Amino acid sequence: MYAGDHGEWLKHEAAADRNLELAHTAMRHMENDHYWNVTEMTERANAAAAEAASQRAKAEAVHKRIMDERLRHLDSMHVVEADAVLAVEGFAHFRTGATSPSKVNHRAVKDILAALERYPVGYAEVRGYTDTVGSPKANQRLAAARANHVKGILHGAGANNVHVVTVAEGEAGGPDGTADAGSRRVDVLVFPHGRGPR
Repeated sequence: MYAGDHGEWLKHEAAADRNLELAHTAMRHMENDHYWNVTEMTERANAAAAEAASQRAKAEAVHKRIMDERLRHLDSMHVVEADAVLAVEGFAHFRTGATSPSKVNHRAVKDILAALERYPVGYAEVRGYTDTVGSPKANQRLAAARANHVKGILHGAGANNVHVVTVAEGEAGGPDGTADAGSRRVDVLVFPHGRGPR
């Protein structure tokens, strides 16, 4: 039933969850005076909590082993962590003040998903930009909304099981108050090494 490292990780996670629930159940029974022998129930709750912690530690050790193996695989391909393996500039473009794109590079979606599949611990970074029309603070919020919209596009295309992070870059540059269609965009970069939990 539990095959390989992934199966072992699931086994320990499931055991941790079961023991944690036993500990919670014992504590609830004591709080509701369902047992006269408080000492016995306390011992039972403590034992279950300790076993849950032990199983969680085992699960984390297996998870680390899985991640280390994947990182060794990346290292064997000589992939530098800081380098993007794919960069799609202008994945989406926007009208002034809009958070929904007027133009999307749908052909690039397959390339992005393929790159994420090739690098299983990688992630896509979605960077939102604006031009310099409006205040920098408002433009920062606008950039974040644009990046989140594109993140939704990627998830809708099948990137639900991969790590997609958004970055509100804000104003792309240029003189203040300058409308620039090229700056009202979202870029997508794929990095080979993961960043944080999914």
